[in-house]
Amino acid sequence: MIAAVIAGTVQGTQSATQTGALLAALVALVVLRAALAGGGEALAGRAAVRLIGGLRERLTAQLRDLGPVYAGGERSGELASTLVEGLDAIEAWVRSFRPAAVGARIVPVLVLIVVLLIDPLSGVVLLVTGPLLVLLLGLIGRRVGPATAARAEDLRWMQGYFADMLRGIATLRAFGRSREQSERIREIGLRYGDSTMTVLRTAFQASLVLEWGAAVAMA
Repeated sequence: MIAAVIAGTVQGTQSATQTGALLAALVALVVLRAALAGGGEALAGRAAVRLIGGLRERLTAQLRDLGPVYAGGERSGELASTLVEGLDAIEAWVRSFRPAAVGARIVPVLVLIVVLLIDPLSGVVLLVTGPLLVLLLGLIGRRVGPATAARAEDLRWMQGYFADMLRGIATLRAFGRSREQSERIREIGLRYGDSTMTVLRTAFQASLVLEWGAAVAMA
């Protein structure tokens, strides 16, 4: 519709009534899209709250059933981190990743169908360049996955370590071990920073691939 309005206005092939009707339809579509997006986010938010609440109840009940003997053999900081930050991280997966994953499957197919109907030759170009782009992004994703998992493991271990250390800070100070722990914290922080930069460095390659694919498709 935007293209039709611009082309019709520049070329003078549309009347004011036709242009106004297209603009009104365009505004209606924008409002409808915003309403659907807002409703989708609200539904995803409620689904995330229900999911996290249910998982937290199940995990708490499981720990209670296993008893203090099992909990005593685990690091309390890691257990607390899993019940709090670990479960809260699922919210982003439900609210953002899942809808985006569904859209990534549906939208390209719909776009391809429309392009094929409007301009079959451009549709053929998309059929050639699209799978190539997906393949390259998949290869990058295979590199990002292990790096992200390693970073998440470092973060989980670091949170558990800090929680346990804070509980025993008085004992550490009493035995003069606080300086040693400060150096340990510094080492952990540097390692976490390195893993974060590895993830970011690999993930930013996706932007390069997307721009390259778009340039190839346009060429």
